[in-house]
Amino acid sequence: MSSITKCLDDPYCLTHQQPASRSVPGYRLCPQCQQIYYSKGGPKPERIYHLSQPRAYSLEGAPCFVQMIDFADFMVTNLLPPDESAERPSQM
Repeated sequence: MSSITKCLDDPYCLTHQQPASRSVPGYRLCPQCQQIYYSKGGPKPERIYHLSQPRAYSLEGAPCFVQMIDFADFMVTNLLPPDESAERPSQM
């Protein structure tokens, strides 16, 4: 994965390269991911996890992490802004 040099203010879908600003219960999706989500009946994710190393940094130097939302037959990959990255669950 190439390094991204600047985080955005909102989660950003790395799959479709657009803001993930549409809310569904518990997470946000870009318009294309939301369309896939609802076309499959609004499934519950099998797991949600974060990559252990930051993939970008804000202009202030705060780390931004990648969130993976794993459904049975598709996956969502979002870059989280620093305020949401700080709230990520600890790694096991």
